[in-house]
Amino acid sequence: MTDEDRREVAERLRERPVARNIKEAYVSIVQAVGVRQCLLSHEGESGDRFDAAAYADALDHLADLIDPVCHNQHSRASDGCFCCSECLFLYEPTDWFAYRNSFLYCPRCGARVVDDE
Repeated sequence: MTDEDRREVAERLRERPVARNIKEAYVSIVQAVGVRQCLLSHEGESGDRFDAAAYADALDHLADLIDPVCHNQHSRASDGCFCCSECLFLYEPTDWFAYRNSFLYCPRCGARVVDDE
């Protein structure tokens, strides 16, 4: 999920879709955030039945809006190299100082770097 995606969601939420009751309010929020597509994206899913995989996708989508994360997928990560799993930003250190400083956030997309462990 990119910063542009987050800005688009924020813009849709600020438009304040019309809702006349709680159910419509819930549906409006779900649509504005983009979770409805996750819930309906699974084959054979009508939106009326519970689908655990769709539910997990929706939660991941919301989590990415709030706290985007990435992983260092560089094969030489232990040498201070970094490759963002989300935007593919590539960094290879050129000096000892850079080698000693690992990334907490991707410099390009801003995602928080998490360990796979």
